[in-house]
Amino acid sequence: MEYRWTGKKISHEGGSVQLDKVLDRHMVYNLGESVIIARGRGNEGDRPIVAKLRVELGLDNNVDREAAERYFNDELAALKELGDSGGTPHLLASGVTAKSQSMPYPNGYIRVLIILEIPGQNVDNILLDLEEDERASMENQLANVLDKLVWDRKGKRV
Repeated sequence: MEYRWTGKKISHEGGSVQLDKVLDRHMVYNLGESVIIARGRGNEGDRPIVAKLRVELGLDNNVDREAAERYFNDELAALKELGDSGGTPHLLASGVTAKSQSMPYPNGYIRVLIILEIPGQNVDNILLDLEEDERASMENQLANVLDKLVWDRKGKRV
């Protein structure tokens, strides 16, 4: 049975968010997590937000919990590093919260990232209709974002 995230309220350090619609859901088996990306609204105002939830599945076999924590912390560090670059989501809040007893595999964690929804359209839907200069502009923006994410193994910028 699939857990229904729509309508759920997720608390975080800065308040809470009411989930309106699940946008994506997938499993990361080697980390023992289910990743849910959902649109919602919270006490941040009327601007739509996106919540990315990394939910522990409670699986003990072949799960690298330290890698799951590192993965989350790396993603959080990247969002903080990129800040308000304009090409990435604006981080509103993050944290780790306990799963409720009503959830499948209770007594685990949910790692939460709360970001402002990026305005615009899905690139997959419009890419072929863009003019050459529009595509070049998007490529430059993406290159700038990727350039900021070049890290060495110790977490320092190269």
